[in-house]
Amino acid sequence: MERFPQRIILQPGQALQLHSAAGMRIVAACGRVRIDGPLASLGERMISPKSILHEGQAHVPADPGWIRVTAQTSAELLCVIDEQARSSPRQLLSAAIGFARRRMATHFGV
Repeated sequence: MERFPQRIILQPGQALQLHSAAGMRIVAACGRVRIDGPLASLGERMISPKSILHEGQAHVPADPGWIRVTAQTSAELLCVIDEQARSSPRQLLSAAIGFARRRMATHFGV
């Protein structure tokens, strides 16, 4: 079983398949990513919803299922679920900004 919150770091062009559980929220702590899926049916057609997340934005997949996350720039994501997923957008943004600050401090020695 995966533990949440989950921190994911992606390099530009790197893609990752994730299973989105019910109530999962994906927050872009830094960078820009594209999220494809999960597959859904619209009548007799299968569609794959697409979203672009910029730094500080959050995404909640409409349904549980497999999604593909592709980094358009260097990116860091925070995946939260259950109690954390019920947090207000302001709390999530605050957590994402805190993550980004800690990463910059570690990376640049600030």
